Amino acid sequence: MLIHQARFEQNYQKIKTLDKTSQMFDSVKILIRMTYTLEIIEQKTYIELENDLQNIGKMLGGWLKYLKNPQTKATPLQNRP
Repeated sequence: MLIHQARFEQNYQKIKTLDKTSQMFDSVKILIRMTYTLEIIEQKTYIELENDLQNIGKMLGGWLKYLKNPQTKATPLQNRP
């Protein structure tokens, strides 16, 4: 919900919302690790979830990095090699 909210905010507010999202995301990762440690989920499921969580974390971190350093411009898709 917070990621959806951030899409419509001004950059200064977006950073605050995404920082909060990042904190909550870290809590989710801990909870998922606990479910595996407590053998609530199987190893295969855990590995798949961890892979997805790493990808989401990279995207979230990249978005925050971009907003905090606006001089870094993304290359348009059509100009990428």
